[in-house]
Amino acid sequence: MKIQIAIRTESPTLESLKESNPEIFEPFESWSELSFEFSLQNLQGDCWLLIAKAEDDSFETLSPIFGSKENAIGAFLTLALEKGWEELPDRILFLHIWEENGTLFAATYFEGQTELFKHDNLEALSRKLASANRVVVFSIDVVAKIRDVFPNLEAKTYSISRNLSNTELENTSLEELLGAKVDGIDIPKHLEALTNDLVSRGLIKPVWLPIRDCLQEL
Repeated sequence: MKIQIAIRTESPTLESLKESNPEIFEPFESWSELSFEFSLQNLQGDCWLLIAKAEDDSFETLSPIFGSKENAIGAFLTLALEKGWEELPDRILFLHIWEENGTLFAATYFEGQTELFKHDNLEALSRKLASANRVVVFSIDVVAKIRDVFPNLEAKTYSISRNLSNTELENTSLEELLGAKVDGIDIPKHLEALTNDLVSRGLIKPVWLPIRDCLQEL
């Protein structure tokens, strides 16, 4: 298990963070049977990412109390999320949604596979989104199209247009994807190609979602 939280601090050491932000360490004090490894990563300026790591098998010792290792992990995560932590995303899904002749479509690129969904298959899309712990979109506007169906989606969504500059997005086919302006375009394959292009250039960092809240404090 890996979880993370963004913190603004001028003294990025574990000891000083425990003194200035004791509430975020409460889950670990309550679960003293577990051993976590902590690390710090600079995001920008005074914004730091604190990462806590523990082996999933270490939760096995709590199985007699919670019924299973999985239940123990779930119980700890619930407590950690209440204190502002989130899972370090390792299941990243790229999503694009558009309308065509009044019909809603969605394309996903997940674990090397593309898939197309139509408005009458939102249940399958829901399962796909639930299996990811980070959803990457090229514009946050697409989330609004399915907000009624997936009201909590934005909480784990990383928007490329919000986080990248126009200069970084130059010479890409982003505009065509967002507007679906090319007749006969294969949106899923287009999504895959654009995603791979941005990833190869090191422009997409969806594990840095917490930086938004941290920077808002500056």
